[in-house]
Amino acid sequence: MKNFYSLILLVCFLSVSCKGQKTGEEKEQVDSFGFIIPKEPIGNVTDFDKIFLPAEIVFLDSIIINHEKQTTNQIAIVTYNLNASLIKSQEDFNKFSLTLFRKWGIGTKNKNNGIGILVCQNLRKIRIEIGYGLERKLTDEEAKKIIDDIIIPEFKRSDYFKGVSKGLEAIIKEIE
Repeated sequence: MKNFYSLILLVCFLSVSCKGQKTGEEKEQVDSFGFIIPKEPIGNVTDFDKIFLPAEIVFLDSIIINHEKQTTNQIAIVTYNLNASLIKSQEDFNKFSLTLFRKWGIGTKNKNNGIGILVCQNLRKIRIEIGYGLERKLTDEEAKKIIDDIIIPEFKRSDYFKGVSKGLEAIIKEIE
């Protein structure tokens, strides 16, 4: 009976959280580098590339919301299919990632406490952007280690949700 009520609660939460979400595709603009930048996120988890199930998005979103309530840190997860002709190097990918998360304003302005996770399945790239206010708690080297040791092994098994959720847990553990 308890599982039944949990299922009902999940279905209600899914229907409420999915209502009114924008697709994001119709709201894009080209930045100075020629990248197409979506104008705004759909939520904490913006799955433009459709690699997660709705329940997986709800799960990731709930972790992010709980963390933000406890710390005010903001985390955004984005999956995006980037044009390979525009992203010719890791530097281009990093530039796109930084531009995207800066434009969206992840993190509070006075604390600069945002973290962005960008997954680009078609280019086989992932990036963790760290706001200046969190760099003492999560360094670039630690972010790279999370990507290499936690996220990528799951991605190699085509389990994008498990890779991102385990990576998210490791990030939160570092910045709490």
